Amino acid sequence: GGGGGGEREEGIAATGAPSELSPSSGTRRSPLLDDPEMQSGKHKKVMTICAYRFSVLEYATPSQIKRNVNEQFRDRFPHIQLTLSKLRSIKKSMAKIGAKFRLDLVVVALSYVYFETFVSKGKVNKVNRKISAGCCVLFASLIF
Repeated sequence: GGGGGGEREEGIAATGAPSELSPSSGTRRSPLLDDPEMQSGKHKKVMTICAYRFSVLEYATPSQIKRNVNEQFRDRFPHIQLTLSKLRSIKKSMAKIGAKFRLDLVVVALSYVYFETFVSKGKVNKVNRKISAGCCVLFASLIF
């Protein structure tokens, strides 16, 4: 092709948005929005010496880490209208609702999948985030 575009990663559309279908199997999968690797922002250095791998964490205030992690998330998923910290906060609230109503952990996990799917499609924003999360919990509890 032409046009100066970069290489395409598996499962990532040319726009940077996660694709719905796995290219290899054709099955649906939820994109990994809440990547556990995005914990320390730019303050983590990984070094490999011989056969050993070390992680060195620079000191950073919690607000600096939060800002850097949200910036990485925004760079990785520019079409998503929520920050990673807000996404994690909503998922925490969903877990609290699940515990309050004694929902099975599978129901809460399924509601996370539904919610992240809506978020990844750009359907969730600041205005509808809470009602969307609540609907996902309700729908997961009806399915299971």
